[in-house]
Amino acid sequence: MIIPEETAIVRRMFVLYLEGVSLQKICDDLNESGYRTVHGCLFREASLMIMIRNEVYAGDILRQKSYMADPITKNKVKNQGEFPKYYMPDTHETIIDRDTYAKVQEEIARRSSLLNPMYCFTGKLRCGICGMLYTRKISYNHGKKYVHWICRAKKERGMHCSSINFTETKLEEICTDVLEIDEFSEKLFNQQVLSMIVLENGDIAFQLAGNQQKIWKNPHITETKHVFTVTDCFQNKIRYACCGNPYHRVVSTGKWCYWYCIGKRKNGVSCRNRNFADYQLRRISAQVMGISSFSEREFESQIEKITVTENGDLRYQFQDGSEKL
Repeated sequence: MIIPEETAIVRRMFVLYLEGVSLQKICDDLNESGYRTVHGCLFREASLMIMIRNEVYAGDILRQKSYMADPITKNKVKNQGEFPKYYMPDTHETIIDRDTYAKVQEEIARRSSLLNPMYCFTGKLRCGICGMLYTRKISYNHGKKYVHWICRAKKERGMHCSSINFTETKLEEICTDVLEIDEFSEKLFNQQVLSMIVLENGDIAFQLAGNQQKIWKNPHITETKHVFTVTDCFQNKIRYACCGNPYHRVVSTGKWCYWYCIGKRKNGVSCRNRNFADYQLRRISAQVMGISSFSEREFESQIEKITVTENGDLRYQFQDGSEKL
């Protein structure tokens, strides 16, 4: 049954929301005008959001939103997928026309996306160590923007996790390889990838559409001991062109092996050059030398030195005096 007095309040909510008024200000407007809820309480943001989402005002009903968990206590609980829901359109007279209702739902989604932006990896990338989802993290260094995905536990107070971080670019490269496509496509990713679990050793387990499973093998993390037995074939071979300092090796958290310019640790020296993972240098060096897989013996015999240019390129100088970029 339509109650005219309450109908005016509901329509006022929808109109104000479409005009860009915040939920709190709508509540203030209704409360200051002397309106109250059906239980005689003040309007609150949470209850107001439930009301403007309610399909009942558009003349429809969604059946079985909740169910009786215990017939003795008659306790009702929210249906979280335990039972099917049934959407029944045009069951009664409307208070809000369908066009207005649809616009309000779109506006809700728009405002929500501004507060909680969704990315293609959101909700799909999970830590295999602690079970928490990965979250997107943006950082800046010397004015340059870096985007990483890290386990949520690393951002929670009192929690710790030894899981591996990934740059967003690296995740896109990994998904491109797994899906066997030429370049990353967010649309194809959403269609094909159901979930990704980062395993303790750095591998990523993919659950794909069609009940397919694939494992992406981390090329430089197989066993922790491998990191510590990496030979120093690059030691004293790599220098940064701008500051002239050599690159040194560092092992991070027992899993990642990086090469970085020693100038970054010197007082009074400002160095903005990029770091290189050990596996990246091996892969690039193999390509430059024209061999299928990296060989330390070949590297020692062919390469005189490597110079890192200001833009991050690598200039290889061979023992015979020739150079290759």
